[in-house]
Amino acid sequence: MAKFSNTDNQDAHLNNIKNNATRLCICEAEPTSFSIATTEGTSMLAITTISGSNFTGPSTVSLVRRLVSIANNAIEVLHTGDAIYVALVDFVGEKVLYYTTCTSQTLTDGNTVNVPAFNMDITNAPA
Repeated sequence: MAKFSNTDNQDAHLNNIKNNATRLCICEAEPTSFSIATTEGTSMLAITTISGSNFTGPSTVSLVRRLVSIANNAIEVLHTGDAIYVALVDFVGEKVLYYTTCTSQTLTDGNTVNVPAFNMDITNAPA
């Protein structure tokens, strides 16, 4: 059975993240809710403010539509724990927009952490 989805559909999804993500959170537990992603001591180890300028894309790379979150450096660690997830959240709407795993590492309160650039890809259905 043939399938098709216009790239405008993928771009709408990726642009929702780009236009509404206002915080990048580093978490030790899967950030399945706004409070888990953003409450220090619950899961959130570090948090920083972001905006649309923290992203490039969406663009086509091979057969995917891609949004790139640029590197975020020197984020202050607020709580000691093991970083496992990075979440992008809409602080105004109190929503987790996207999360992914990261290279696990132990973070220590008072230090800083760098988050390298990462891709968010949606497979583009062939025409």
